[in-house]
Amino acid sequence: MNFGRHAATIAAALFLACAVTSAGAATLTYDAALGSLPEAQGWTFIQDGALVPVPTVISGVLNQGPTDFSGHQYWTQSSVDFDFTAGPVTLDARLRIVTSSFHPFGRGGYNFVLADNAGRIASLYITGASVFLGNDALSSISSVIGFDTTDAFHDYRLAVDASGSTLSIDGNVIVSLGLGGVGEGSGPEIYFGDATILGNSQSQLTQVTVQTVPEPTSIALLGLGLLGTAAWRRRRVRSI
Repeated sequence: MNFGRHAATIAAALFLACAVTSAGAATLTYDAALGSLPEAQGWTFIQDGALVPVPTVISGVLNQGPTDFSGHQYWTQSSVDFDFTAGPVTLDARLRIVTSSFHPFGRGGYNFVLADNAGRIASLYITGASVFLGNDALSSISSVIGFDTTDAFHDYRLAVDASGSTLSIDGNVIVSLGLGGVGEGSGPEIYFGDATILGNSQSQLTQVTVQTVPEPTSIALLGLGLLGTAAWRRRRVRSI
């Protein structure tokens, strides 16, 4: 009899845990295979500086650039709250660089940037011949890793948690960097493209997927829900 009661409590708790986790998690995507630009899929397009080619989607590939060295051309999304310290936030992208510059200040011509609710930044900079990570608005960077980003499409993964960010390419870990400080940027925000005034690029992109995890507040609600479930079970047992 006691086993059955405990099993019911555990089942209810697991159901509540799944519900809270699902509610807190979110996935943002851009898929060029749909034949449309990112702004048609919920992303905001930002462009300034000199007149440059308009991005196009051809045969499931987003073609961008060459962009302006002193201007911006990128897409951004800020509709989802997330916190690196609550668990891993991942960005996956399939990209081929045609050309992309490097600037000694710590900027690459093509970038992926994540900024969480607290303004912590995790950046992936990609040039024609290297990749590196940044973690603040002034681009404190990791080691610059030599890598041919122009030879083919490559699968990039940027994973960020409380310990910092890690870059993997085609399933292989390339470089890591510690987590940046609070207030370095304005979050939450996600963006990709040429988001720097100190570089330019020409690129081909097929998809971007960003997955976030529950906020600490959601986890706190989970704990309260589990306590409430246990209390309800105890009251029910006493009344039997």
